[in-house]
Amino acid sequence: MRIFLGLLLSLFIVQHGHSQLLTGIIKDATDQPLAGVTVYFLNTSNGTNTDQNGAFVLIRKNNETQLVIAYTGFRSDTLSIPKDQNFLKLQLNEGTSLNEVVIQSKRESTSFSLLNPLNVESISSEEFKKAACCSLAESFQTGNTIDISYSNAVSGSKEIVFLGLRGLYSQLLFENYRFFNGIMTSQGFDYIPGTWLDNINILKGASTSIYGAQSMTGAINVGLKKPDKDHRVFTNLFADYHGRLEFNQHFNKSWTARKHSGVYLHLSSHRGNRDHNNDGFQDDARTKKIAVMQRNTIYGRRFEGQINVYGLHEEKNGGQITVPALYKFNQKNTHLQLFGNLGYIGFSNPDRNSGSIWEASISKIDAFFGESKNKFAANEFRFNSQLFYSEIFSEGKHKITFGPNLTINIAKEKASEFISDTIAYKEITPSIFFDYDLALGSIENTELKKFMLTISQRVDYINSSKLLYIPRISARYNLNSKWTLRSSIGYGYRLPRVYSDNMNLFFINYKRTKLNIPSYESSINYGLNIVGKPILANKELDINLDAYHTIFQNQLVTDVEDQDHNNYIVKYYNVIGNSSTTSLGLTMSYPVFSSINLKIGGKYIDSKTGFIHGQKKTPLIPTWRAMSTLDFNSKNKKWTANLTGQYVGKMRLNNKPNNLPLNEKRYSEDYYLIQCALNYILVNWEFYAGCENLTNYTQHHAIYSVNEPLNERFNATEVYAPINGIKPYIGLRYKFK
Repeated sequence: MRIFLGLLLSLFIVQHGHSQLLTGIIKDATDQPLAGVTVYFLNTSNGTNTDQNGAFVLIRKNNETQLVIAYTGFRSDTLSIPKDQNFLKLQLNEGTSLNEVVIQSKRESTSFSLLNPLNVESISSEEFKKAACCSLAESFQTGNTIDISYSNAVSGSKEIVFLGLRGLYSQLLFENYRFFNGIMTSQGFDYIPGTWLDNINILKGASTSIYGAQSMTGAINVGLKKPDKDHRVFTNLFADYHGRLEFNQHFNKSWTARKHSGVYLHLSSHRGNRDHNNDGFQDDARTKKIAVMQRNTIYGRRFEGQINVYGLHEEKNGGQITVPALYKFNQKNTHLQLFGNLGYIGFSNPDRNSGSIWEASISKIDAFFGESKNKFAANEFRFNSQLFYSEIFSEGKHKITFGPNLTINIAKEKASEFISDTIAYKEITPSIFFDYDLALGSIENTELKKFMLTISQRVDYINSSKLLYIPRISARYNLNSKWTLRSSIGYGYRLPRVYSDNMNLFFINYKRTKLNIPSYESSINYGLNIVGKPILANKELDINLDAYHTIFQNQLVTDVEDQDHNNYIVKYYNVIGNSSTTSLGLTMSYPVFSSINLKIGGKYIDSKTGFIHGQKKTPLIPTWRAMSTLDFNSKNKKWTANLTGQYVGKMRLNNKPNNLPLNEKRYSEDYYLIQCALNYILVNWEFYAGCENLTNYTQHHAIYSVNEPLNERFNATEVYAPINGIKPYIGLRYKFK
């Protein structure tokens, strides 16, 4: 209330001496207040940030007329403000405005912040249009941070690789809720439809532990479309050359100015029967999938909250297309999740905040591989609840956040045929966390702190038997207004699922044996980050350099190389010695012309695993990768286009038994992939087309013993490149506001 009174009074303030008040409100394109926008006068230390209502107040001197507006994800813009103007109403959008002042700023599809004390890479919805992007996993195809790997040559499943490690070691969050943990961890990135995505924040390194200690390499926090900000009606249709069809439908309703609801539907079908490499197996499994989410948000005067429900069912059928088909594959996945939050905003002190988040889910997997006797089944119930309180002291110099957390996991895995085994999990984990933030100094404006430190501490009592202390520290130092240096170090752990985490190994007919299984996996991650935004030829060049190292003390190792007298065996055991991964990545982005942007990147990964037979390079992780993208945006905002190229370096392949009939290679080939996308907007309609794998590069002989799929030598897991060839696609989107 005081802010709005200040805004009204400022209209009538008579200037005294050499200063006056400049006040204003900043909103986004949907007329929602924007909090956290940096506002300051050019070449001065006179600045501030907008509050939760989008409002700001500045004391202005007579000679200060150039006002800079800076917001993460947008390029900074400068406005010329007349000396006699003391109130502004601004709307920050991508080129048009209905209000008094127009701020034309091109939204960056990928951005790196100079301000955040944590190393966060933000991806906006604009980036998702540069690829088919039918799921969260596919949304990373045009970036340099997260890579896509191929799980096997039968199911068509994909996984992500983050800082050189499997996606298992990063934490997936939906707006800070834990999602697809437990038995669904290795598959969850493929179960979030692309049209539901609003933004993605990639947190690199083990920094804060507020939302759990499972973020051993970092966290991927997904922002979903919200009913009060999404289009009232949204429709998306998609089809590709390989027989994949998708339908997405959003319905949103605002009951009042404070109550909103939305329903989001995703239907997907893959009916293709392609065998591009002529090995007798389908390139992709035939798939049917349905996902539904219902969202409800309430914005009260003292409380804000939401309640959401998500449901998924998927069925896959694959294997041989020959007659008779000796090898068949079938898998059914079901997941149901209820999640929500409640926050209290009624404090008289606006620097105080409290709230809660909670989620409960059930998951089920039923599958068979090869013969119907080779089965796998898993189910899990999960519950997580967390309370938190935060407060800012000394005008932003100190901030604390703390609270309790309770997690309950009850799961069972059952495998048969090559191993007859049942594993039951009952994990009740009470926790408490405490984060402390320190901000010191300033550079060109009072809100751009020169030094920020985050100390994160968490204590988990896992399996009702072991107390784990999880310390983490992150620091950010602004060298100047254009360069930022960050560092972090932290401990993390996760509770593995022996078979669900490694479902790709069911596509091997080897016998299986468990040796020393760790009760939890643990690691230390530390790293450095440098972000620069220097001016080159009057344009901003974005530079991001990451260097991270992860060392495991405990890790569940799956070993297909330690063969006893030419017997084919998969061994599960705790890491011998230690495993470690070093990841070095560089990304640069530059607007070559007003309508053309160039992004290039590369990375080096040195990943080693401690096997029984010694430490070796981790199989199927390339040492070198590189990428480049060229983006085009027409001046009238109707046409956008993207061309992306990727280089994937050589990977170490698993050693094979001596009696394997083929003369096996030790390393894969390196290769290049190219994809393109084109979008055209016509009023409420958007038409798009594109093509993946323009080079038509595929891996041949991806399955060992392909002609004898039921013998012990069969192995369909050593996939390092696409199985499919060139893949054109088309689609359309309809948006009704």
